[in-house]
Amino acid sequence: MLAVRSGGCAAAAGPATRTPRAASIPQLLSPGCRVAVRSVPRPREITFPEDQLFAVYKRRNPDWDKEVIKMHPKARANGEKTRGYLFCNLWQKYILEGIPQEEAYVKVEAEFKVVEDKIKEEERKVLREQIRQNKVPILIQRWEEEEPYVQEAFAFHKKQWEQRRAQRLERAEDAAVREERK
Repeated sequence: MLAVRSGGCAAAAGPATRTPRAASIPQLLSPGCRVAVRSVPRPREITFPEDQLFAVYKRRNPDWDKEVIKMHPKARANGEKTRGYLFCNLWQKYILEGIPQEEAYVKVEAEFKVVEDKIKEEERKVLREQIRQNKVPILIQRWEEEEPYVQEAFAFHKKQWEQRRAQRLERAEDAAVREERK
């Protein structure tokens, strides 16, 4: 039901407590007219079980926001998911199978730890091999990025050294000329 608040439209709608007639609605919607709509209770917020699990996951893993965000189009096209998303989906699966929530969490955490430890070990092996061959990509990349700055700094210091040397030679020559004059 609509009720009129301001004076400019009240004549068209009648008293503020009455519902306006259909003919008076366009007049109510004119620019100077404010119409109050009776408050309707808000619908309940819909929360899915996965959302509740993700909230628990975020509480227990404070560094969850440092996980790689794989929401860019290429990652979505490749089907990549974040650790939190995969964790909560597996956790939900175990809960639906009848395992209590805490036991399911512990089970999923253990499974993720095993997989993550294997990945870290493989990364360590690859890094060790790269170090042996002196082909560590990040170091090579950093050296390549820093090389222009190193060359620039070297050129600057060489220029300063040459200027100081030239100044010393000039002073020595000036001193020699003064000695000859005496």
